[in-house]
Amino acid sequence: MKISILIPAHNEEQSISECIDSCLDQTRPADEVIVVNDGSTDNTPILLAFFCDAINVVDVYPNTGNKSQAQQIGLQNVTGDVFIATDADTLMDRDFVRRVEEDFLADPSIVAVGGYIKSLQHNWLTAC
Repeated sequence: MKISILIPAHNEEQSISECIDSCLDQTRPADEVIVVNDGSTDNTPILLAFFCDAINVVDVYPNTGNKSQAQQIGLQNVTGDVFIATDADTLMDRDFVRRVEEDFLADPSIVAVGGYIKSLQHNWLTAC
């Protein structure tokens, strides 16, 4: 089973590196990690360049202004049988991808699973 992780990102310099690290540091590695750089004007593109050998970056300019549009663009690049959508200000548990795979393999009728992903608290809204 091929598993992809999709991360839309716009001006996420405070959290994108930690987010990607958590996606790459899985007990069952994802087969691909795709980050949609949605017209970032901060240091997000520079930080993404540090991961160039481990992730696929889809650059979108100008900014779509809408997370769901960035996700739709990213979905066009997903090649996995299963994809995990997350935000650029979240951290994945090290076993998240493994657990997703186990759930899908355990029961062929499963078409979707959900999980708890910890949000990094950078402003009052995400702190709530």
